[in-house]
Amino acid sequence: MPPPYLIFLLGVGTFVLVLLVAVVLTTLLFGVPRQARQRGHGFASWFVLQVLAINPVYALVVVAMLPDRYAHVARPCGAPSVSVQLRPLIAPDTRSA
Repeated sequence: MPPPYLIFLLGVGTFVLVLLVAVVLTTLLFGVPRQARQRGHGFASWFVLQVLAINPVYALVVVAMLPDRYAHVARPCGAPSVSVQLRPLIAPDTRSA
């Protein structure tokens, strides 16, 4: 029969492992609905989708592809849309040769 401290350590190690797995799964389970809520969609419906889909990557891709529902509210009616100006990553050399 193994010593009692070994049985205790095995039980504590198992508990810590189960706790870590539960924290990771909870984070993944609530991550997608939180992202959907930030984009203006319902938290509860996306939580149910996440539970049914089981695959968090699939739901994250779907949320990323959805349009932001608050994008049209950010600017007043009749205001021109803001265009993004692209700048080069490396500044051009302006020194004269």
